[in-house]
Amino acid sequence: MLHPVSSLKKYHLAATDAHIGHIKDVYFDSHEWKVRCLVVKTGAWLLGKEVLIPAKALGLINVEDESIRVNLSLENIKGAPDSDTSPPVSRYEDVAHHNYYGFPRGVTPWVALHTATSVSSLVLPAMPLAGDSLSSGPGAADAERGDFNLRSAHDVTGHAIHCSDAEIGRVGDFLVDDGDWSIRYFVVNTSVWFGKEVVVPTTAIREVSWDERTVYLAIPREEVKNAPEYDADAPRIDAYEQRVAEYYGRGGGDG
Repeated sequence: MLHPVSSLKKYHLAATDAHIGHIKDVYFDSHEWKVRCLVVKTGAWLLGKEVLIPAKALGLINVEDESIRVNLSLENIKGAPDSDTSPPVSRYEDVAHHNYYGFPRGVTPWVALHTATSVSSLVLPAMPLAGDSLSSGPGAADAERGDFNLRSAHDVTGHAIHCSDAEIGRVGDFLVDDGDWSIRYFVVNTSVWFGKEVVVPTTAIREVSWDERTVYLAIPREEVKNAPEYDADAPRIDAYEQRVAEYYGRGGGDG
């Protein structure tokens, strides 16, 4: 099932034995278009500390009570490394959290979600394990500047979207599949041009210029314009997903 990232930020996270806190932000890998971790604002039990929870630790999403199950205990989370979530998040910090929680950090089976990306291009430089020095070794300089494949959903929201022939709008949201935590679509706000929101599959992205804050698509403006209108308040997002999949599956453009 698909979930808007904006909605997930309203959800609370439940550890195996207690309430953890609320989602503040979602970090994803911009090559895999896959959620890597959640930034969670903890409650008074941890003095409001912000922690990173790896996506691999996430369990079932309960839409009824707006909660996400986390396969960790409070003790696990209490001892997690301190997190500085000011972008860009350090690659070492991401590795440290994955190592701490016992989740291997590396290329995953679903890396082929983005059709233009090969598996070999996703292999990151070797990173030190927990306890190793963070100031030396292969990739140390790059890691100090941050992992530039790791992006904040909050920061990317608002990026301009440019089709193969013209600009069409801005990034308004992201739709995440709770089956594997992949970002299947992003919401395009075309209010200035057409007064509605539509979605585009991440496979339609040609490239992203982070310096220009622009997402470039490989499809024409007319195809995006004629996509089924997105309604964030619609109760059946799965039914909408089927319409969108059929639309882009046949090439779109005919409304």
